[in-house]
Amino acid sequence: MPELFVEYLSEEIPSRMQKGAAIYLQKCFELSLEEHKLSFGKISTMFSSRRLVINIEKIPLKQPNIIEELRGPRFGAPKNAIQGFVKSKKMTTQDLFKKDTPKGLFWFLKISNTGENSKEIIPYIIKDITMNFQWPKSQRWGLSKMKWVRPLKKVNVLFNDEPLIFKIDSDSNIITSNKTFGHPLLSSREIYFKNFSEYLSKLKKEYVIVDHILRKKIILNQIEKITNKSKLNILMDDNLIDEIVGIVEWPNLILGEIEERFMNLPDEVLLTVMKRHQKYFSFKGKGGSIAPFFATISNMKKNKKRDETIRIGNQRVLRARLE
Repeated sequence: MPELFVEYLSEEIPSRMQKGAAIYLQKCFELSLEEHKLSFGKISTMFSSRRLVINIEKIPLKQPNIIEELRGPRFGAPKNAIQGFVKSKKMTTQDLFKKDTPKGLFWFLKISNTGENSKEIIPYIIKDITMNFQWPKSQRWGLSKMKWVRPLKKVNVLFNDEPLIFKIDSDSNIITSNKTFGHPLLSSREIYFKNFSEYLSKLKKEYVIVDHILRKKIILNQIEKITNKSKLNILMDDNLIDEIVGIVEWPNLILGEIEERFMNLPDEVLLTVMKRHQKYFSFKGKGGSIAPFFATISNMKKNKKRDETIRIGNQRVLRARLE
């Protein structure tokens, strides 16, 4: 059965807001699809610093046909009341049938409502969700009435492997498509895609890991490699890892050193500066004390010369803070 895919591409979304936005987006689609009598299967949500993505499986091509019983005048009511009821529904008195209810005997009509095509309904669902999306903090820009956490650049929509083209808001000039962009510093070309799977694979080639769960696994694997190689024990901090997962789209862990003259500072000072101000990982040595090393995550692909420049730059910033 068809899938529905939506990507919101914007300027950087604060890391602390990403997970909540993905949960809220899924809930909005669930409620809207149910309201429009459209069934659905598995829902996948993903997010990064610039993207909010949802993919919904097994959506039918059209709404089901619905037959409903419409109650009319009470049995024994005046003929003009009965005829007025039938005429208002563009039917005849021959279509009437009697039905006993807890309130007495009434005339009824069976009304058949033909389901609409899903591709006609989905744009209205997406427009409504987008225009009424609730962020902890949001902003408006340009002439648009739309509010988003940061300026929204693109909205990509696919249904049944075909792009749905429509305007999100008359003032925003955002027209949906099936073309996105990769890493802002490592890729500049437009990326066309036909489905969710192709979207993920093509973006990976352009240095973007959209899946936040996969990015976390990559970071943890890189931490494990560094700790095994350097014989250090990382001070694992799940909150810090989750925050960093939301900052980078292509994680690259780089190990730096702390100058020995700063190691006499209280552990609380070192840890606070490294975690809260710099988003660095800290390490413990063999004796359990803070080791003179830190790890930072670069949002760039591995490059020996550039990584060394990043390492030196971060050491310089840390030195200035500790001074």
